[in-house]
Parts: sequence; C-alpha cells; structure tokens
Amino acid sequence: MGASIYPDFPPKTTLEQQDYLLSNIKDWSILNGLAIRPSTSLLSTSTDLSGTLAATAPVTLYPSLFPRACFHEARAIQKAYNELYAAIAKDQNWLRQIVERLIEVDDFIAKLWNVHLMVEKEGYVQNLSLGIFRSDYMVHTDPASPDSKPTIKQVEFNTIASSFGGLSTKVSQLHSCLSANLSTHNRLSFFPRKPVH
Repeated sequence: MGASIYPDFPPKTTLEQQDYLLSNIKDWSILNGLAIRPSTSLLSTSTDLSGTLAATAPVTLYPSLFPRACFHEARAIQKAYNELYAAIAKDQNWLRQIVERLIEVDDFIAKLWNVHLMVEKEGYVQNLSLGIFRSDYMVHTDPASPDSKPTIKQVEFNTIASSFGGLSTKVSQLHSCLSANLSTHNRLSFFPRKPVH
C-alpha cells in the first residue's frame, strides 16, 4: 500500500478522546434521527416488546476524505454507468441467461426474478422505469510512484442497496457538529490540515 495522501488523518486519539467521540456520536445520532431499529439477531423481540428501541446507524468515526478531483471524475462517468446498467436491464434475453444460472444458488435473486416473471406475464402497465443506482469508489494511488495523483477505482455498483442514502446528509451533519465541538474544546483536530484536490 502506498503512502497516504492524508498522512495526518485520521488523527491519533487517546482512549479518553475516543470515549468522548463515541458518546457524542451516540447522543447526536439518537437526537437527530441517525438511527435504525436493531436487528432481532442483536436484540430479541422479548427484550424490545413494543419495537421502539433504536440504535445509532453505522457511521464512520471520522469523515471519509475524498479528493475533489476524484469526486468530479466519479460524477463525470456516472451518466455512462447509469445508461449501461439501464441497457442491461432492458436486454431481457441476455439478462435471462445470466439470472437463470444465479437463481439456483441465490434465493434473493430467485425471488426477484419470480416477481419480474409475474409482472412480465401480467403485462407492463407503463413504458417508464426508474433506476436507483449507487456507485462505490475507492481512491487509489500508485504505490510504485510516490508522486502519482489519486484516481478512483469502482469497487461496487448497486441497484438495490441504497437504503441508507437518506441518512448520508445526517452523517455529514454529524461530522460537522463533531468538528465544531472538538475545535471549540481543543480536544483534537477533526479534519486534516492540508486537503488534497
């Protein structure tokens, strides 16, 4: 792995600072709706009889820094990705060949495909479709070249898993609040001193 483009980030923290951060994150999250209902695998229904308990949504302790140039690069290629995946979704013959191999080993895909087949059999009531897509990228620097500029590498493209999208603005608000609070109390520097563009 190459040298970090943010050598001073995330900052080193003491156990006391970590406890302070976690306590503030938990309180802020519950007060501001950055919460989810705990899975029954973590909290049994006998413990939460009314189903009203909430837990902090999974968040990062610090913001995930992303160079501005990489952000613009990801935005620039997003339309092409959207068009590509929409075209794939419309190519029923190709999609059928792929999915029919997957349904034997993936129950979730099998259920989705069965819904599709039922709707197809009933007939489509409109010719419009909507795609909610999420692309996940990681920043890459060439480890062999210390002066290389950061670029993006797509690690995942989601057409279903976008449920926490509505919480992303809350996470940003949380990090801004923590940054202001920590700067005021001189507990630690929340953002790196020198951003990479």
